[in-house]
Amino acid sequence: MRAFPEPRFASSPAHGFEGKRVQEAHRGAFVPAPSDEDIRQVYRARQIVEAGVVAALCGALTAQQKRRLTAHVRQEEKAQHAGRVDETVRLAGQFHVLLTELAGGTELLGLVMQLVGKTGLYKALYDPSKGSTCSADEHAQIIAALDAGRLHTALDAMRVHLEDLEERVVQQVRLQSGSNPGALFSE
Repeated sequence: MRAFPEPRFASSPAHGFEGKRVQEAHRGAFVPAPSDEDIRQVYRARQIVEAGVVAALCGALTAQQKRRLTAHVRQEEKAQHAGRVDETVRLAGQFHVLLTELAGGTELLGLVMQLVGKTGLYKALYDPSKGSTCSADEHAQIIAALDAGRLHTALDAMRVHLEDLEERVVQQVRLQSGSNPGALFSE
């Protein structure tokens, strides 16, 4: 994984833990420039962890949990319709963190936050447009499948959702860098 100099304002100790910063001796802090494989591994980790979250919630959503998820999706829709890309990306990531929280995954919460943070960084670095954000519609489909207790439908919806995000980011990496993500920052 290559790296490029990080702006000063982003140099927080938490960023290193979250994978948003690489610290190199005698060189300083850098924002990582991940390879296609690095990106795919993070999304693969999300696939595995979030499949467990979906399985834990499927058919077990309380009315209050469903209301929280639905209200969250409404916030996502408002941000999307208003063209607030940063807020849309933040809310989209928070949806996945909220699912983990509702599943009772307090031990997993830190890991999911770290993985969501990394994939959010990849999106910001390589595709800061509206094109690769999580879709509120996709989140609504996941909620519906969870509420109905349709495990295979919920798992498929989450898998396809994360695969689509992964492919859009990797495609942008390849388009922008000629299959070399580090080339974006080497000039």
